[in-house]
Amino acid sequence: METADLEISIRKTQIDAYSVELRFNYEKESQATASHEGVLSADFQHLLAVEHDIPAYGRMLTEYFFKDANVRDAFLSSVNSTLSNGDRCRIRLFIGSSALELQKLRWELLEKPDTNTRISTSAGMLFSRYMFSNDFRSVHLRPQGEVRALIAVSTLTPEHASQFNLARLDAEQEIARARLACGEVACDDIGADQPLTLTALWTALQKGDYDILYLLGHGSDQGRPIFFIEREEPERLDKPYAEPQEFVNRFSGLLRVPRLVILGSCQSSFTTISLGPRLVEAGIPAVIAMQDSISIQTFQRFITVLFSELTKDGAIDEAVASARDVIRDHQDCWMPVLFSRLKDNRIWFKAGFTSDPNRIAFWTTIIDRAKRQKLVPIIGPGFGDYIHGDLQDLAKSIVDSYHLPRPLRSTDSFPHVCQSLLAVTGDRDTAINNIRNEIRRQIQRYHAGRLPKERFADAEFQDLLWEVRQALPKRGREDAYGLLAGLDVPVFINTTRDDLLVRALAANGKEPKIVEWPWRGGKKIGRLTPPTAEKPIVYHVFGTFENDQSLVLTEDDFFEFLIRATNNRDQIPEEIRSRTSFGSLAFLGFQLTDWSLRVLLNMLMNQESKEAFRQHVHVAVQLSRIDDGQNQTTHLATYLARLIREFGDVQIFWGRPDDFLTELLAGLAGGRQPPAALPQAA
Repeated sequence: METADLEISIRKTQIDAYSVELRFNYEKESQATASHEGVLSADFQHLLAVEHDIPAYGRMLTEYFFKDANVRDAFLSSVNSTLSNGDRCRIRLFIGSSALELQKLRWELLEKPDTNTRISTSAGMLFSRYMFSNDFRSVHLRPQGEVRALIAVSTLTPEHASQFNLARLDAEQEIARARLACGEVACDDIGADQPLTLTALWTALQKGDYDILYLLGHGSDQGRPIFFIEREEPERLDKPYAEPQEFVNRFSGLLRVPRLVILGSCQSSFTTISLGPRLVEAGIPAVIAMQDSISIQTFQRFITVLFSELTKDGAIDEAVASARDVIRDHQDCWMPVLFSRLKDNRIWFKAGFTSDPNRIAFWTTIIDRAKRQKLVPIIGPGFGDYIHGDLQDLAKSIVDSYHLPRPLRSTDSFPHVCQSLLAVTGDRDTAINNIRNEIRRQIQRYHAGRLPKERFADAEFQDLLWEVRQALPKRGREDAYGLLAGLDVPVFINTTRDDLLVRALAANGKEPKIVEWPWRGGKKIGRLTPPTAEKPIVYHVFGTFENDQSLVLTEDDFFEFLIRATNNRDQIPEEIRSRTSFGSLAFLGFQLTDWSLRVLLNMLMNQESKEAFRQHVHVAVQLSRIDDGQNQTTHLATYLARLIREFGDVQIFWGRPDDFLTELLAGLAGGRQPPAALPQAA
């Protein structure tokens, strides 16, 4: 089953009218992309007269929105062409900043005009309110089994509850209900032992790296929208509440935000009008908020079905549609709203290989190659992003910190940004130092509280990375570097610029030898002692931050490096060339757009043993980002396979490096079946 995309944009163009644009994308149809325009009257006050008559409101809203024949015909043509093929249509309603007053309408009651079926509860139509975000932080998806939720209940002290005439919440009871609703999702909770404070909430979010925040408490729209929560600041003790902007500011301070925030506050119409959209704009991928005071019974049924459906495939709009359908006959069924900036509305993914009839035989071969020490891990720049942060985020931070041209913020090319920084500073040593400092700042944002504050500034750069890695919670298994160090292989090809792998190998009782090719100096590395699993070689292809001469950072660096590697491939140690030519390569931690991957592939393919690559199997572990869109479809898999087709039999494992390494080590120990195959299309 395929999913078409219909984006409906509403913007105010006149005092008494809005423009409506419908953009439809459906790859199965010959007319894959279509765009239509219409108008919408600004007179929606008549809807207020039937607010308490849910069926009447839905009918009148439908008549109001589809009054323009162009809008009606374009909508029905798009949706019906999808449904007639047995597919689904993802409907994303975008309300522009010039038309924010339309956010208060109950769009979740909108009906399909030819059948009068409610769009938001239809299995064939997935409805959400779409939001744009200027937030630059990348949000990576996690595999299904690692999704974690934080349940936070805000109960005020008896004095404050009485002062504001609020019913005191039973935190333990609310947490028990939430845990029951969360089902198989791993949960932590906060707010049961003592009243929740804003500082405690954000400290938990910083340390826990949660996928879902489930926030329960009292809200109010009396005079202005607020959420009641205790304060720790002496000057705010008598004001136990926070306004939407403070939530936005706090979330903006997190390097990694929850993938989904559920706002289950009572009297919470403020969440939709003021907080929900603003949280999405601040970088939260998806927010579920209530438009008004929802009953406990309705909310509990909704949230239980939501989590039950969410655990199936991670598509939040599908889960919300199913949950709405269960409460469709409730008077307050329209209250849950999904705000999202995700085009495919997926908040986790399934790790594993893409479907292939030879998958089991391939996996058996990979295990055999690893057992015979003929597997060569190639470490990409994203391998350690859980320690130093995302490289694309770093590039955009550099643009902001050093006032580089703003258009660079829209690119994910780290070498391009480094080239621009060098042009601005005019000095290579200064530019490299600035990059190191920006990494320090990103690490501190990401790991504030894990180390004493002074260590982020005073520790040697490589020591800081290692100390952060050591301070991370293990959660029952080794991290990616620990897992990689547990592999018995003689050669590691490393494109990162740190020594984390070397230290991890040493911590695992091995004696790694660091090798860097002095490509700028023209010197040839002498013959190396044949590597073993106990004394492996770690070949730093693009140098390290400790050796500026061999460091490859800018576009010019990559161009020069590739030219010299092509012309002087005999200067690359024979031990490295033979291992990569006749081994099975495992690409770990690369994105398709990484310069490191493209240059490395060209360097490897320039070796004299080119035909040898096609005689062996190889694996590429593809990182899944939340903004990749249809990131597990045949199209992307085919593109990656073609990109490295020169290597012969390449299988793609969707997931993070630690997912793959966990499966590999279990396979080597003989304790696990091959990873399950994934469907070719979402």
